[in-house]
Amino acid sequence: MLKYVFAAILILLLFLIKILNNKLSQDNRFILKTVLIVLLLEVTIFNINSYRTDFGNLKYKQFSSEELTFKISSTKDNSQYLSLQDLNMKVKSIYIRLGNLEEEQVVDYDIYYADESTSNRYLASKSYYQDLEKTKYATIALSGKCKSLEINIRNSDVKIEEGAINASVPLEINLPRIIGIILIVLVIHSLKTREFWKEPYHIKNFKQNLVLVLIIDIGILGIFYINNGCSNHEKDMYSDNLVKALSKGEVSISDTPDTTKLEELNDPYDAVERGKLSRGEDYIWDAAYFNHQYYVYFGAVPAILLMVPYHLITKKWMSSAVATLIFSILSIPVLANITKKVFQKYFKELPFIYLALSSFMMIFGTMLIWINVAPRFYELVTVAGFFFATFGFLLVFEAEREDGEVNYLKIFLGCLSLATSVGCRPTQIFASLLIVPILLRILKREIKVQSEENSSRKKSILKLIISVVLPYLVIAVLIMRYNYLRFGNPLEFGEKYQLTVNNMKRIAVRWSLLPTGILCNLFGLPTFQGFFPFLYGNGNLIDTFGYYYIEDMPGGVFWIAPIAFFCFGIGKVWKNSQNKELKRLIASLLCVGLIFVVFISLKAGSTGRYLLDFAWLFMLCGILIFMEILQNLKTEEGKMVLGKVFHVIVCFTVIFHLLSGFCTIGGKNSMRQNSPKQYFEAEYTVMILK
Repeated sequence: MLKYVFAAILILLLFLIKILNNKLSQDNRFILKTVLIVLLLEVTIFNINSYRTDFGNLKYKQFSSEELTFKISSTKDNSQYLSLQDLNMKVKSIYIRLGNLEEEQVVDYDIYYADESTSNRYLASKSYYQDLEKTKYATIALSGKCKSLEINIRNSDVKIEEGAINASVPLEINLPRIIGIILIVLVIHSLKTREFWKEPYHIKNFKQNLVLVLIIDIGILGIFYINNGCSNHEKDMYSDNLVKALSKGEVSISDTPDTTKLEELNDPYDAVERGKLSRGEDYIWDAAYFNHQYYVYFGAVPAILLMVPYHLITKKWMSSAVATLIFSILSIPVLANITKKVFQKYFKELPFIYLALSSFMMIFGTMLIWINVAPRFYELVTVAGFFFATFGFLLVFEAEREDGEVNYLKIFLGCLSLATSVGCRPTQIFASLLIVPILLRILKREIKVQSEENSSRKKSILKLIISVVLPYLVIAVLIMRYNYLRFGNPLEFGEKYQLTVNNMKRIAVRWSLLPTGILCNLFGLPTFQGFFPFLYGNGNLIDTFGYYYIEDMPGGVFWIAPIAFFCFGIGKVWKNSQNKELKRLIASLLCVGLIFVVFISLKAGSTGRYLLDFAWLFMLCGILIFMEILQNLKTEEGKMVLGKVFHVIVCFTVIFHLLSGFCTIGGKNSMRQNSPKQYFEAEYTVMILK
């Protein structure tokens, strides 16, 4: 009964703090109260199941392995049925202990019961994991006395070693939950009591900068947590075959299946005809097959810059999951700095809280979490392209200083980064359109000054041209050379030779399916469920008379990041705003985002990882429009209402994407499969009644 003693001590301490009210500072008093109340909640409400069997004069009944053996029958569907008849007792908890389990094995089981209200009914399924004690208990609420129980264990190989009815659920102190709640309460308290949140951002404000650093750190920890839990670190075509080939100076991959069976097909690129063969044994799925050789269609830049050097130095192999994590982590400070720069340039007078929350939302809402749920080479090249595109945009955006001076080195490096993104994912060529208005503005100003016969300005125009043209030219030559060595065509990336779900050599551009793609990518509704993680990726598609590829979508951009809905306010901003530069940026973000959506819908389809290409564009556009509307409002009441709306949007976006990290992608890639203990610990942290 230590839990009752502990709860009583916490209550006494709360009274003691009230008595010592005048001897403690207000902040210390609040912190102490918060810690004690959260601890009290932890040992009471958050462990409510451990109290269920303490009252009601319940009868405890234990079953040994020998007793249970006679009550077990097998079924044809690889299950075991444990039948407990003639109980005639109140039942509030069931305990089972299984044996003969493999390492990291999860066993699902179902409970059926008969009580005074029904002769046969079933409860929600449970999952058993050996190293997590809470999974061995099921707390139930029945009507009156229980007549019988039947437990269907969906595995015929495991052994039921022990069972009990009305066993006391052990009290568990969940440290992450305690720390998380305390931090949330303290942050809310800080928002209400600290003035630096209400002041405009200043680059020398230590507290404000500390908050921005902490937001980046939280983003990195979140990404690492999801990636670490979901990764299986298996070798694949990219991390193994491609790296091995590039390390030898080759472009085709070796150690591949014999091509005889593939050559015997009338059309090896027809997925239906190729279905006669065995994937992995007779051909390589998603490889590019050309001239009797296999090639990797996916961009080689991440391998060249990261994985090949790692292999050459250490003689080891870097998995696609680790490389995905590295580029995801690199993207986080880039997104935070893009958000900070636009606030410094366009919204200098807005309270710092909007910058902090916008940064938080940009980091968590741009699909970086989802990318790390299944960190394969598909996700690797996507997130690498995303990093180079956003980093390039950031460098060019901040190259133009307020005093009119231009940092040409930043423009050069920014264009180099944007050009490099094409070597990761060819679609990222469209991201370079974002810098066109910025470069045109700089060029226009330089030409205007040049008219005054200023020779130094002529050099500036030449610097600008070289800074833009040279990096694109160098990267273009390298990419075209790589393409020519593989496919004999400098403009062929290998897409049409890919052995994938479609015959890419013959597939047509079907404009009639464009509305389907727009609906899926931008307005597809998330699918929610009543149990952890409360949502799941799905491939639901509206009725369409034509093949459209869709796979594991968490939802369309506008629903999974509702700030994007403010993109529809562009007309209001265009009409009322006096800031032409801001309006051009908003227009370029929206136009480039739509170009991405149209191209990807027509050429590829819809899947969660594709959203990473353009979700950030619509989110940033929505943030800019929201902030411009906010700062132009005349009434404080209107600003207060919009502020509350923004808080709700941020909370929804962050929570949604955090939960998406526990989803299953492709039917097999998930934390539940690869790190079940980590998954169930998270589940029981949230589901206190489970």
